[in-house]
Amino acid sequence: MNINQINRNSIKVKSKLKWLTWVLTIGTLAGAIVTINFQSSYSIQTVKAASKKDIDEFKNLHVSPKTFPKKMRGTWYSCSSDDNSLTKTVITKNKMIYRYKGGKVTNSLHVYKKHSLNPKSKGYRHNRISWLFLNYVKPFKEKNRYYVVYRGWNQVLGTNIHYNVSKINGHEILTLSSGFYVSDHSYKSKKLALKYKQKHYHNFIYHKIAKD
Repeated sequence: MNINQINRNSIKVKSKLKWLTWVLTIGTLAGAIVTINFQSSYSIQTVKAASKKDIDEFKNLHVSPKTFPKKMRGTWYSCSSDDNSLTKTVITKNKMIYRYKGGKVTNSLHVYKKHSLNPKSKGYRHNRISWLFLNYVKPFKEKNRYYVVYRGWNQVLGTNIHYNVSKINGHEILTLSSGFYVSDHSYKSKKLALKYKQKHYHNFIYHKIAKD
């Protein structure tokens, strides 16, 4: 995943791409991925009231290591709460294409094979930094949400990439999480992304800046 081009501010999480940068690609030249732990600066925020129409699409899902789940596929939009800029995510059978303000990132899904994570070894492949693989055969449950978990091919350390699709009040929502802390929600239209850019939902875990 060649996302070294994207930066993340020290406190605010502006978009999924800036979060992915820190999780997957920092320090690749040294053969290690550095994960910055912001949890000491945050408290956990959850939404208590459950929606009357809330369906987790990943419950009882059979996950293939060769393709992204059908529920994830299609075109999604998320919106930055800072400047209202949109990120467009297109997911096919085995590719994720992110178009954001100022650039584009493409990730591809591959079946895991044992490989070297040492950049100095003969088995290491620098050109596979954009590759992902399925990390768990079954969706992982947290707070009554089920997540499909992926990992960067050359990733040594850091948090896995978690995805969930839920249908809430009639809207399909793709959630990207750092571990289980929500990075953002994506929607099927630009209009919904703008409308619900700061919306929090039941059974998701959100970061909240701690108050003194």
